[in-house]
Formats: sequence, structure tokens, C-alpha cells
Amino acid sequence: MEPMRWCRWIAQPRLLAGLTLLVALVPAWLAVVTYRDARQKDERVFETTADVLGRHLRDMFERDAYIPREVRIRAAALDDDSLRKGKMNPTFPWMEKMPPLLAMGYAEWVDGKLIVRWKSAERVPVVQIGDDLTAIPGVVAALKVPQTDRSPVAGCVTAQRWMILLLPLSGIEKESAPRGCIVAWIDLNLSCRDISAQLIRDEVLRATPLVGDEPVRAETRRVEVRILGAAWTAEIARGARFSLQYGAPPPWFTFIAVGLSAVPLLVLASLAGRSAKLRAALAAEQEVASQQRFFTQSVSHEFRTPLGIILSGAELLDRYADRLTPERRSEVLAEIKDNTRLMTEMVEGVLLLGRIESGKFACTRHSVDLVEFCHGVVRKVSATAAGAAISVSAPAGEATVDAAVLGSILENLLSNAVKYSPRGKAVSLSVVAEKERLIFTVRDEGIGMPATEIPRVCDPFHRCKNVGDIPGTGLGLAIARRCAELHGGALHIESAEGRGTTVEVTISTQ
Repeated sequence: MEPMRWCRWIAQPRLLAGLTLLVALVPAWLAVVTYRDARQKDERVFETTADVLGRHLRDMFERDAYIPREVRIRAAALDDDSLRKGKMNPTFPWMEKMPPLLAMGYAEWVDGKLIVRWKSAERVPVVQIGDDLTAIPGVVAALKVPQTDRSPVAGCVTAQRWMILLLPLSGIEKESAPRGCIVAWIDLNLSCRDISAQLIRDEVLRATPLVGDEPVRAETRRVEVRILGAAWTAEIARGARFSLQYGAPPPWFTFIAVGLSAVPLLVLASLAGRSAKLRAALAAEQEVASQQRFFTQSVSHEFRTPLGIILSGAELLDRYADRLTPERRSEVLAEIKDNTRLMTEMVEGVLLLGRIESGKFACTRHSVDLVEFCHGVVRKVSATAAGAAISVSAPAGEATVDAAVLGSILENLLSNAVKYSPRGKAVSLSVVAEKERLIFTVRDEGIGMPATEIPRVCDPFHRCKNVGDIPGTGLGLAIARRCAELHGGALHIESAEGRGTTVEVTISTQ
């Protein structure tokens, strides 16, 4: 009787309708919840990627403003006539390297007006000689902002979405005899289309400069790009491929999911895969942005000192050559040569590191004679370090290696060993051949390294505190470590301050 009663109960039309509706609502509810969560994740993804792109725009704007700041440093040492003739204009092709930078110029402060006296070549008409910049809305207000050593830039955004950078000379903020400003025009539209940003290049996001209080559209994000005293605002919106790359399912997906209980699980699996892809993409983008910011700041900082010495030496010879003794002229020329050589080493090191980091530097292995190869590297290092005595111990035979990569490793290690060792102290290179690998050991009896700094000595531009006046770039160990990793190996350092240094490099021969 019980089975019969159960069958009659389940056969009730209203009951069946209710159960059917309940079963149909379960996947529909799951689909709605899934879609809602996906939309929330979509918003979080957009906010995160917009922050990444905002940091890239800030780094790019700092890069574009670097040249005008360097021009201002050169202009500070020039007289008024030289300023009007544009003698501070950089000689390298800055227009090719920085497309958003439209033009530069010099404007002189005369009777309350900022008159343009000189301008560089320009991509589009931005100003004429003799124009009064104070007639441009916002310029006067920008110049009234108090200027300090930490904020030597005043900015003004024009209606054409240009950023006018005003770099005061000789106290433009003071009431007594200001000289003028170095002026730079930056096209913000070009800045926002910088394809070096992967998010813009892949059409995941798009950026648009805003002027004044221009409102931000719905579903976009406002990002302020600020450098020192200058700032502008960009609107970041989803690009054509945002939804394809990271976005939520389309709205019609909810209706298709009704009645399909497996669809919510598939959606969750799809979102999990997209989340993993997003995390990997964001990590890569943040790493690239971090490296770009680090190299921009580090290279700018490290180049400033030798550039200043070269510039001051050249100006000294140009102005007072007839008053200097032959000995003093020789000293100045030697300083210029030494700092030029130092900058050349830094440029070559940074370029090599950039090629390795970008993955464009690959190993090409071929057979070399170990003994002859090691002696060749030692001869090359000894030629640049007069009087250096380097002993070599290497087994006879051949090995399959990339001669260029291995040579770069050994040259940097031996150069460091010779440089930081007193004259007459022993420097040695020994090689041990094992199955499928080679172990190179460079030992010296030099000044050594403080134990607290050993974990950082392979960072680019890092130099130990005990190097004193010994010249160097801080790139040798960084290049050696990355080359060792590129060759399938590793670099290990043992050192003690005042007791010398031992660097062991293991590389794969397979």
C-alpha cells in the first residue's frame, strides 16, 4: 500500500509542477549567483589592471620628463645669450626615443610676461618665437605654486590635451629678477597610446587624457599621473579584448544556463582558469613595470654623476683653457676620459642585462678548448688592468659551451678580482670538469665584502660600502649571475671583509 500511495502522491499534477519548477530554479539560481560573482570579479580585475596601467603611465611620464629636467640642469650654467640660442638642446635624437615629447624651448621672464626666445624642432605647431606663454590658461597659476628642490616642475594642461611642463630657472618663484623657464610640450594622447604597455598593446585597456574637470564616464577609472609638481589625469576604460581576456560571461549566458545543472560547474571551472591566467598576466605586467621603474631610476641616478663631471670638465676647458696649467688640463681630460669609459661600461652592461631579461639573448653552444679559452680571457682582462697577475688552472680538453656568455661571466669576475685586490696580491682562475658541468672558481686576496651585503651584491648597481674611491658600475656580478643562469648554472659567493673573495660558477655543458 505504501508504494501505491507514494506513486499517487508523486503523480499529482500540482506537485509535479512544483517539483519541476524547483528543479529548474536550482540551476537558474546557481547561474544567477555565478554570473553575479563573475561581474564582481570583473570589477576587481578591472580595478587591478587599471592600477597596473596607471603605474606604467606614471613611469612613462617620468621617463618623458627626464630630458627636459636634464636640459634645465645644463641651462642653469648658461648665460642669457646662450639660453636664447638654445645651446642647452640635447644632441642625441630625443624626438625618436620619446614620441610624446613634441618640442622644447626657453621662455624669458620680461615685465611680467613669459616670452618664448628659443624653441627646438617640433612635430606639430605648438608655439612661435615671441609668443607670451602667460596668455595660455593655467600657466600663471602653475608658476605661482611654490617651487622647491624636490618640486622644480610646474605643469599646465592645455585644451588640446598637451601637458606644458615649466621648469623654472634662477628662482622663478621669487620676486627678484627671475630669468625664465625651460618649457616642454608633451602630447598626452600619444602618452596614453604607448604600446610598451602590454595592456594597451593587447587592447585589454585603453587610456584617454582628461582636461580640467572633464567628467569620467560610467564604468571607467580616473588615474592621476603626477611627477614632482606636474600632474594630469587619465581615464582608463575596458578595451575591445578585455572581456575576451579577463571579463565575465556575457548576459545571455544566464538564460542558456537555465535547466542545465552542469553549466554552473563549467562556469566556475572557466572562471578558475581565467583567474589563474589573470594572476599570471598581472604578475608578469607588475614585474615588467617594476623592472622598468627600477632601471629608469637607477640608470638616471648612476648616469648623473659622470655626466656632471664630464660637463663641468668640458665647461672648465672651454672657459678657462688659457688659464689652466698643462698639469691641470691633463687632470681634467683624464677625468673626462675616465667618466666616459665608466658610462660606456654602464651602457653596455645595461644593454646586456636588458637583452637577457627580455629573453632575446640565447645560448649558442659549440666546442672550445678550455685551456686556450681561459688564457684568452685572462689576456683580455690583463690588457685592461696593467700589472695584473692572474694564474690559471684548467684541465686539458674541450667543452661544449657558449663562448660569449661564459666569457662575459669570467671577464666580469676576473675584472672585479683584479680591481679590488692590492697590487701584487694573487688572483687565480681554476676550472674543474665534472660530468655534464664545469665549475669555475675565481679567488682573490682583496678587500672582500661585508657579510651583511653579500645577499645584495648581485643586484644591479649595488656596490659595497667598503669600495671607497675604487671606480665601478655595480653591474659586473649582476651580469655574471644572469649569464650563469642563462647557461643553466648558478653563482655562489664566499667572502669576508679584508680576507678576499671566492666566487664559484657552475654551468651546464648539456
